[in-house]
Formats: sequence, C-alpha cells, structure tokens
Amino acid sequence: MTPNHPPEPPPAALAAFLRGCERRGAVFAALQCGDTERGDVALAAALRAFRAHAAELPMAAWPARFWSLLVAAPPLRAESPVAQRVPAMQALADIAAPDRAALLLRLAGGLQEEEAAGVLGLSADDYRAALARACPRDGAGRPDADAWRRLAEAVQTHLRDLPPERLARLARLREEALAGTRMPPAVAATPTRPAAAARPPRRWPWVMLVLVLMVAALAATWWPGAPWATLLQPAPAPVSGAVTLTDPDIRQEALPPAEPPAARFDAEEAARTDRDAPMRADPEAATLVPEADFLAWYIVQRAATAAADVAPESASIPAPAEHSAEAPPAPAVVAPEASHPWEVLTRQRADYAAWQALGDVDRARLRAAAGDFAAQPLEAQQALRMRFAALDAMEHRGWRLGPTLGAVWPRLQPMFAYVPAAEREPLLAMLRQLDASALDDLAALSQRIPPPERDRFRHELVRVPAGERAAWLHARRER
Repeated sequence: MTPNHPPEPPPAALAAFLRGCERRGAVFAALQCGDTERGDVALAAALRAFRAHAAELPMAAWPARFWSLLVAAPPLRAESPVAQRVPAMQALADIAAPDRAALLLRLAGGLQEEEAAGVLGLSADDYRAALARACPRDGAGRPDADAWRRLAEAVQTHLRDLPPERLARLARLREEALAGTRMPPAVAATPTRPAAAARPPRRWPWVMLVLVLMVAALAATWWPGAPWATLLQPAPAPVSGAVTLTDPDIRQEALPPAEPPAARFDAEEAARTDRDAPMRADPEAATLVPEADFLAWYIVQRAATAAADVAPESASIPAPAEHSAEAPPAPAVVAPEASHPWEVLTRQRADYAAWQALGDVDRARLRAAAGDFAAQPLEAQQALRMRFAALDAMEHRGWRLGPTLGAVWPRLQPMFAYVPAAEREPLLAMLRQLDASALDDLAALSQRIPPPERDRFRHELVRVPAGERAAWLHARRER
C-alpha cells in the first residue's frame, strides 16, 4: 500500500496572489449573479482551476488567467433565481449579464480597460460599447454621471466593509484551493444491522453525591470552634484609610518629593512644531480667508451686473413701491449652527490651504472685492449673502478655487471632482494655466465625455505640452 504523503506547500507567490484577488473576486462574483453563495461556488472553482495551471504561466499572465476563469464560471453566466442586492446596487439587476461583467471588472475587479477587454475577449471598441450600455441612464436616456458615481462608491464601500466572518470564509476557500482540497460533502450514514438500544448511563447517583458534599462543605463553614473558622472571618477595616500590613518583613518608607521635569517646551519650540502656526500668525486668516469663496462669487456677480449696466444694489434688492408707507424689513441672515471645535479647525485648515493655493493676482482681486463689498449698504450685503448661502455645497467648494475656476466649476465638476489624491495638485496647476477660451472648451468636453473614458482623457490632457494644450482642447471639442 502506497503511503499517503501530505501535499507540498504552495509557493509563497501563488498564495500572495490569491490572497490579493480573493476579496475582489468574491465581490465581483456575488454582484454578477446576485447571490453570495452561488458566487462563492464560482470563486472556489476559479481558485482551484487557477492553482492547477499557475505553474505553467508567467506571473505577468496570472491576473488575466484568474479573471478569465472567474468570468467563465457557469454560475455567473446568468442571474441567480434568488438574486438579492442592496438598494444602492439594485441597478445592476437591469443590466444584461455580459455588460454587467464588463462594468464589474472595472468597479469591483479594478482592471483597466485594456485588461478587462482582454479578459472578456473583446476589442477595445467593443468593450467601451459594453460599458456604455451598462452605464446608468437618466429619464431622458442620457448617461447619468451622478448615478454612476453613486454605484461606484457603493461597490467600493462594499469591498472595504466585508465583515470578518466573510473574510474568514474567503480565506478558507483560498487555503482549500492551495491544498487541492474542497469542503467535504455530507456523507450518509452506512446502514448497519439493528442493535439493541444502548441503555443511557445512570448519572443521578453521582449528581446526588456532589450535592451532598456541597451541603456538607457549606455547613462546615458555620461549625463553631473549627480550625478554619478564623480564616473565614473578614479582615478588620483599616483605621483612617491607612493601609494595614501584617507582614513584619515589609518595610514602609515615604516617597521623596517629585523632581522637576528635565525640560519643558518653551513658546519658541511650541510655535516651531505647531502645524497651524503660519495660519494663526497670518492676520488675514481670521478675516479674509473664511470669506474667500463668497468674495470670489461676488467678483463674478459684480462683473455680470456691470456688463448688464445695472448697479449691484439694484440687482440685489428690489426697489420699494411708491405707495408703500414704509419699506419691508430686510431679510435676516441666519447664523450657522455651532459646530464641534474639531470641525471648525478642519474647516479653517481647508480654507487656509485653498487660500495659499491661489495666485498673487487672485488674492489681490479678493482683497479689492472685500473693500468694495464693505462699501455696499447693509441691506445689499445681506441680500448677497443670502443668495450665496442658497448655492449648492459643490458650488461653494468650487468658489474656493478663485473667481476664474469657480465660475466654470459646475461644468468642470464631473471631470475633476473625484480624482485620486496624488493627481489633484498637478491637475489644479494645469487648470490655472488655461485661459478663458480653453476652460470653456474643457468644460464642454467634461459634460460630453462619458464616465468610463474620463480617466484616460485626464491622463492625455496632462501629457499635452502646456503651449499646445489650448489648441488640443479646441480640436477635441470640434470633433
């Protein structure tokens, strides 16, 4: 009989690769068919199949082979009869299975367009067409950027917040695939000849014996004159809160007075290590910086009013009727609710960082606008502040970028509002270099380019030389 040797341990690279793919693969499979159990069956099959062929492939080809095996798994070819998804991802149920796979390879699998197209065996154009068909639509049948963003955020949240028991199950599936085993099925009991029913053991005599011993031990604690009686007496309470030590070998000594600290932070050191020291030392941080977004909006409104040859105050406040005995009261400015001190500090830091990012010309314009606004009548100031407070929070964030970018931010927002942190500074510097005509072309393209193609467009835009960028944007808009 051949001895049964245990299987060799899997290579560390294979184990690390599967550990990195299991979470995304499980979420992809569950969302593709709408059933977690059915998705786990497909994932387990793909893990075992990949483990069997991984040694024959270069490591660079591992991701494509793994995702190809998972996409081709039979349980994922159609919607599960008991499919169930959270409301934020319910829109996936209305997408055809091939198009849903194309979409989830981007959102859940994290693959680039070229990689996902290769997994599905499609050309780049056919894959983009599948993404376009899977993109959520609004009531007019046009791509809905907000719905796309909500769906992408829901998938990322689901990926990040898998419960510990779910992660433990995925780890078990991975280990079974690496060991070349699977969960053993339930085995029916082998029928045997009927035997006489075994008599249950008699436990009550032992229970009675334990109860008798416990009662005897309890009674012994109350027996007068017993040698253990003194041991069970409570210890005397200490007098005046002093600690009583009965062991004569323990010596008590009073501690010496506390020594002064070796060093203290002086005011200069505290100022040097304080991250908010420049902000606190800047006199404009408490006066002009919190108003920067409002003043940027005010500059644009004032320019629009001047272009229409209408005074700012007459555009903000309707003239009272001639027959009115007295003017109606000006609308009161509602003070914002008090926030937590940490939230206030976070907002101050964000405002100051946005102020520092502005150029010298924009900061000079904001200072001039502050003086002009202060010269307006009180009623006009209140009316302007009420109009600005009614704007959407997205527009408020855009006006932090200054009057030039703030004016076009609602149109640029679909393209630049949600970018990786590492790309924000280069993209913002690039936007500040564009003139008004180039910004208008870019804003039109931001509204026209579908969400799946925005990453590639931004990368192409950054690679264009600064001197040729305006012409490149105009040419793209005229296509």
